Amino acid sequence: MVIGYENLASRRSTISSRSTVLKSISSANKSSMIRKSVQFVFHILGAVAQLEREIIRERTKPGLAAAAERGCYPGRPRKLSTSQILRIAEARSLRDSWATLGDRYEVHEETLRRCVTSANLV
Repeated sequence: MVIGYENLASRRSTISSRSTVLKSISSANKSSMIRKSVQFVFHILGAVAQLEREIIRERTKPGLAAAAERGCYPGRPRKLSTSQILRIAEARSLRDSWATLGDRYEVHEETLRRCVTSANLV
C-alpha cells in the first residue's frame, strides 16, 4: 500500500497498530539520484584531470627539447663520468674489488656495479 506524505499523519495510528513497515518511495528515488549525481561529478572530474595531464604533456615535451639543446638533461646528475666508468671497468678486469673501487671513487659498490653494467663493460 502506497501512502502519500500528506495522508501519513492522519493514518499514523492505524499503521502503528498493525505493526507495518513504512518505506518512503521518494527518498529511495532521491538516494538513487544522489548516487547518480555523485557518479556524474566524478566522471566529469576524471575527464578534467585527463585533459590537464594532456596539457602538461604537451608543455613538457618542448621544454625538455629546449633544455636538451642547451645541454641540460632532466634527472639527477651522474656521480661518475664516462672516463671514470671506463677506468673502473679496467680495474675490475684486473680483479680489484667493488669495495676498494667504491672507496677510491667515494661511491657505493652498487653504484659502481650499476654504472659499469649499464655501460655494457662487464
